[in-house]
Amino acid sequence: MTGAVQEMGCKMTFTKNIDSRVLTAGVALAAMAWSTCAAAQDSDAGESSSGDFAGNTIIVTAQRQEQSLDDVPISVAAFDTRAMDERGVRSIDDLSQISPGLVIQRSDTRNASAARISIRGINSSAGAATTGIYIDDVPIQARSLGYSSYSVFPQVFDLERVEVLRGPQGTLFGAGAQGGAVRFITPAPSLYDVSAYGRAEVSTTENGDESWEVGAAIGVPLIEDKLALRVSAWHRTEGGYVDRMMYDRPNGGGPYISSFFLQHPYFQASYPGVQPVDGTPEPTTGTIVEEDSNYLETDIVRAALRFTPIEELNITASVFYQNTYSNDSGNYWLNLSDVDDRDFVQGNNQAQPSSDEFYIPALEVEYDAGPFSIISNTSFFKRDQEAFNDYTAFEHSLYFGSYLSDIDESTDAYQFNEQENFTQELRFQSNGEGPLSWVLGFFYTDNFQEARQYNDISTLPVPFPSQGCPASPFPPGFVTPPFCYGPPVTGSDRSPVDGPVLGNALDPMTLDETQAAVFAQLDYDITDRLTLTAGLRVAQTEVEISATNYGPIVGPTPVIAEAQQNETPITPKFGLNYQINDDTLVYASIAKGFRTGGGNPEIGQGCNLSLANNNLSFYNSDSLWSYEVGAKAGFFDNRVRINASGYHIDWDNIQQSIGLPCGFQFVINGGSAVSRGFDADITVWATDNLMLSTAFGYNHTEFQENVLNPAGPGNLLSEGDRVAGSPWQIATSAMYELPLGSVDSYLRADWNYLSGWPDDLINQNPNNNSFNPALRVQPGYHQVNFRAGVRLDTFDLSLFVRNVFNDAPELGFSQSPAPFSGVGPNLLQAVTLRPRTFGLTLVGRY
Repeated sequence: MTGAVQEMGCKMTFTKNIDSRVLTAGVALAAMAWSTCAAAQDSDAGESSSGDFAGNTIIVTAQRQEQSLDDVPISVAAFDTRAMDERGVRSIDDLSQISPGLVIQRSDTRNASAARISIRGINSSAGAATTGIYIDDVPIQARSLGYSSYSVFPQVFDLERVEVLRGPQGTLFGAGAQGGAVRFITPAPSLYDVSAYGRAEVSTTENGDESWEVGAAIGVPLIEDKLALRVSAWHRTEGGYVDRMMYDRPNGGGPYISSFFLQHPYFQASYPGVQPVDGTPEPTTGTIVEEDSNYLETDIVRAALRFTPIEELNITASVFYQNTYSNDSGNYWLNLSDVDDRDFVQGNNQAQPSSDEFYIPALEVEYDAGPFSIISNTSFFKRDQEAFNDYTAFEHSLYFGSYLSDIDESTDAYQFNEQENFTQELRFQSNGEGPLSWVLGFFYTDNFQEARQYNDISTLPVPFPSQGCPASPFPPGFVTPPFCYGPPVTGSDRSPVDGPVLGNALDPMTLDETQAAVFAQLDYDITDRLTLTAGLRVAQTEVEISATNYGPIVGPTPVIAEAQQNETPITPKFGLNYQINDDTLVYASIAKGFRTGGGNPEIGQGCNLSLANNNLSFYNSDSLWSYEVGAKAGFFDNRVRINASGYHIDWDNIQQSIGLPCGFQFVINGGSAVSRGFDADITVWATDNLMLSTAFGYNHTEFQENVLNPAGPGNLLSEGDRVAGSPWQIATSAMYELPLGSVDSYLRADWNYLSGWPDDLINQNPNNNSFNPALRVQPGYHQVNFRAGVRLDTFDLSLFVRNVFNDAPELGFSQSPAPFSGVGPNLLQAVTLRPRTFGLTLVGRY
């Protein structure tokens, strides 16, 4: 045992710039190091996770107790480590492609790491999270706060499994799991067995840079039966494929100004004598400043120590650390790119790097008291996210109605987001085989979140009037260029820039949220085949939001405001399931989900709208009821397995974000929606060597009533508008295993399909104030992946091709500046799939 530990003490050094020969050598060295550490293996260690069709059931804890996936009466998609390795899963984005109902949207033009997540169409960019994100039993989702907050996701390495729980989980998981939850479950240290896992990979992307990763994990019993340790470390570099071009002005001249602004009397009164450029020359010489600028680097370190002083008591202390660095936005500009040649280019004056770092110390104590167990989970989640954004195009749109600028201009924006969440959960749950099983728990969380943003406008070619601009004669729903109330200001002590250079400082906006809840769920066997489920959660929530905002965009007087909201949400659940035979389960359930409300601090005076005077200072929680029926069945000695469910969701009092032309926003409760759909997965062992599987889902989420815009003319949304997302999702795969001499080999093909978004979205409806005919609906797309490999005792060595047909769908299509759509010139941007990628993966297990 000691020798194995010493042999695993291998030191690895990562470098940012590394050529393909060094990468290949690194993989070879990793393989040799692994082979010295793993001297023996179990006889089935090299088999695929799908190798035994009669006994390939994953154990999950979706109901807070260990159950076979086929016995859980809710819709769950679960993937263990082997299944994810076979598919090349590395991130939440990869998971969304193989989990129908789970949708990830990355359309933020500033930050490549920003994402919105939804399940079953429960999708909102306002207020609290609609999807719970968990690492083990630690919730880490974030509220929409300020201008740039978003949830972080763990990357996929050394995980026991990932569970995607579809539908509201309000009883057992509470607020934030309104549409469902995604749980990343880490492996526990073993008190008896030495275990090890490692993964190395190299790949190259067409018209892009190389990617690589190296990681290893080992678990050892330090004192058999008493003390065990598991540690892991992983690094991944994903090469970029979007170039950044110098968007210079070869013909010189004054600032580009839209004709709309030039003809506007308010603009002329504010900036007399400002001369626009003559004509509209092509504003670039085509010089590439940085190739493949959107690369991404991630580091993960985890350690867990398990102590069992007596047989009935388990104490596990763990720490999880992740740090992600993104060098630049992954958006490309349509006017600079040649999509047909897969040549993606953007023209920001500066790169937009960001970093996202978090760690989680946690303590789990489990005591087996005989008829029941007591489980305590204590954790602290600390996250620091910061980003540098090039706001040159955005600020130019505010002041000139055009995104075009000089190359020496750089309107810098600095964004900081922090989370500090303390969570304590105490559960009592039954053991044994009786007709009644139960879970009773107490939950408490104290969450702090802070958002800060500083916009440096010192390089804008405009003379800010020292006495401010003339008062606007227009109501808040109309564009009134420019947004200016005096000269730039100096920031606070925490400002990243010195001097009077700021046009706007949100410094800070904070959230203090506490939640205490009691919950219970009972499962009673009415007969040996019929089980009744009843659950209830009662919570007490308190949310306080405050903001300090100042600068010429805000107004001559800083805005210092607070808002508070308290509620007592109650979320029940009822279910009935019937075990027709040993292989077939049918079920029906009714469940409620919710997310907490919040407050709106006052907005800038230039918006001409007082939230307090219009009863808009706070918003309530919203909630939904979900009705689901499903079945899980096996046929022909489990050679065919089918899991399917259908659902109807009524979502009321929805938290909606109101964006104002003056650049501010606030949240209201408004409208209702209905989400209907189904999901299914089918696995067929056509022969002992050929496995076919498909998972597919359909969702239709539609708003049920008109919601008037409280800040201007038109509707915020209209009856019949659809929620953004792909109605159809399909993930199909085929895997064939065959002996190749003395080794086992396999071939695998995966086809993932997402249908195009509906064309009756909110921004496609002329009755809505956000209507924009220039925006295009996201198209449907296919992605095909191949993998071929061999299993050599401890190792699995495979070659792969991702995005075989080099599809480049136009995703996350956006127009900037949004407040002046249609009065241009406007900037069109999009993101797309990583181009065709070839690679080699080495996985070791012991």
